[in-house]
Amino acid sequence: MKTTMIKKLVLPVVACGVMCVTGAYAQSGDIVGFYSPSANSTCTVPGATVEFTIRFAGTLVVSNLLNTPNAVPTIRMEVGSEGSSSTAYASLVRTKWTTGMYDPLNRTDMTFAYTIRPGDMADPLRIFGTPSTGFTHFDNQTWIYKAYPGNITSNVTWKVNNGLYLMGYDDTDGVSLGDFDLSTQKITLLTLSFNALNPSTLTARQPATMWRIKSGVTNTVPVKVIVWTPHTNVIQIGSVPCQALARVS
Repeated sequence: MKTTMIKKLVLPVVACGVMCVTGAYAQSGDIVGFYSPSANSTCTVPGATVEFTIRFAGTLVVSNLLNTPNAVPTIRMEVGSEGSSSTAYASLVRTKWTTGMYDPLNRTDMTFAYTIRPGDMADPLRIFGTPSTGFTHFDNQTWIYKAYPGNITSNVTWKVNNGLYLMGYDDTDGVSLGDFDLSTQKITLLTLSFNALNPSTLTARQPATMWRIKSGVTNTVPVKVIVWTPHTNVIQIGSVPCQALARVS
């Protein structure tokens, strides 16, 4: 277990943040909703995988046209405060149809797996995207398309459309109505913890106290943490006076 020591003079310093995407989402796309066996749970072990399923309306096909070895589609995730610089991706592990190929009620369930990295924090875990662009996915030398009778195909729109949700049909598998980014599954990633010595109230300038950020007991890999403050006149980060940001590990 690795512990990082940070001197604190007045206020607790936020060491990590979780970006939230808010606002109205465009009601268009092929995605019905999401479900996950990890719903309403907290995952703390780096290296473990979290599976979640995206349900699409209609018949989707994943084709490896070039027969490329290990060609696996991925989807971008929103973990911690990475935001638009996110480097977190989940990989497709299986695809199944709920009924027959061209059944009007057919759904395609695409299950992805995300491998938890040391230092990952998310409350909740989300799929990266915006209301206008939908989700960021990468076919990775495969072709994902919608199939129709008569050898007709079309592209897939990776946005949620609440109008496709059928009560009494989709909800039987745990698909939530009104979930636009996986967030209502309430999957929490927590590979860092905060030492119990953190004061819950304001701390006087003197004597100075120490604030600790530590990795979980199962995390043996050093984690780099960015600590920042807009109040350098009252908070000292590390050993250098008046610095607004420090990278520690």
